[in-house]
Parts: sequence; structure tokens; C-alpha cells
Amino acid sequence: PQSIFCHCCKIFKSIASSPDSAKRSYEKGELVHIDAWGPFPHSAIVTGHRHILGALDSDSKMMDAESVAEPNGLIASKFVRYIIDRYESVYKVTIKTIRFDNHFIFNCQDVTAVLAERKVGKDNSAPYLHYQLMVEMMWKPMARDASCAIGFASLGKRYFISAALHAVMTRAITTIDEGRDVTRYEYISNRKPPIHMLRIFGAPMYGHMMQEQRKAIKLDKSDPRA
Repeated sequence: PQSIFCHCCKIFKSIASSPDSAKRSYEKGELVHIDAWGPFPHSAIVTGHRHILGALDSDSKMMDAESVAEPNGLIASKFVRYIIDRYESVYKVTIKTIRFDNHFIFNCQDVTAVLAERKVGKDNSAPYLHYQLMVEMMWKPMARDASCAIGFASLGKRYFISAALHAVMTRAITTIDEGRDVTRYEYISNRKPPIHMLRIFGAPMYGHMMQEQRKAIKLDKSDPRA
């Protein structure tokens, strides 16, 4: 019955830890897990996004994420291409295989075409065995961190998606896993993490308007809106 599957899905996603048999050693980029989270009940302010796509490397535990309004095959394929490019350009790592769950947005021609073009293997987790998709383990901490951030900053739920992305970045460049003396970001990229990019979520900020933009709406640089 459908109710049994939903119950099992809920248990494995929220409670059960990964069995020891699923643990093994990987090289950087040997297996990257990609999944979609959402929808969040409240659309993000400005973007209107309600979902998050995430990618997690099995070896480094490095996670990258971006928000989307409503994921589909085309959006999923663009995210897959973005992850492959990011690993090659930023981390200097070549992805060998990407593991997805059985969701239709990943099992489509758009995603398959990108993988074939970039010569990256494709793998799928077994139905209802969510521990095989390691990125699943990151969704709960991400949501908890985001809830704490908007609560501390006294912001509404429409800031949740932004807080979640902030949480993913913060954990990636500050977390040092057991047995290592460098952060996940430094481990996979061999570069110091960009700590200077960290900001307190919800803190006041000021936008800068470029000179060309000011001229277009006839603003002087001393104008408060500039």
C-alpha cells in the first residue's frame, strides 16, 4: 500500500542512520550525489524559489547548492552541468559518476544528454533506500540551521530559502570532519576557504549602484538611492 511506502520513506529520510555496509573509501569526484529538496511552503522573497538542488561529494563531503522555483528536467540538467563545471574549474576535480534518486526530473533526456556530453557516469539509488544518496543526510541539518538563522534574525519564513543556502555555504567552508585538519572546502580544492565571504545572516547591508545605472535614471552619486 502507498501508506507503507510513505512511512518507510519518512523513517529513512528523517531518523535512520546510514548502515555501515554503505560506507567505503572514495576519491574526490569518484561519486557525487545529487538530489532535490522542497517544496518549502513559502516562496523566497525576491526570487520566489521554493526548492533547493544539492550536490555532495562522497569523499570530501563538500556540498554545493542552488535554489530554483520548480525543478524540471531542463533545470536539473543545467544544475548538473554547473556542478561538473564547478568541480573542474574551482576544485580541479573531474567527476566520474553522479548518483541520483529515482525522481523523474533526473531520469530524463536532458540530464542524460549532459552526462553523455561530459562523459560522466550515471547511477541511481535503490527505491526507498535513501541512505544510498548521501546528500539526503544534509537536508535535515540545512533546514535546522536555516530555521535558527531566520529565528535569530527575527525574519519571516520567506527568507528561509536564502538562509538554507547560507547554511550550506557556511558548513562547507567551516566544517572540519573527524580525521582531518582542514575544512571540506580546503580538502577538495587545496585552497584556503573564502572566510571573508561569510556574513551574519540578517545583518543590515547596502547595495551599490554602478555609474552606468545611476546615469540611466539620472541620479547623482551623492543621492541616498545611489
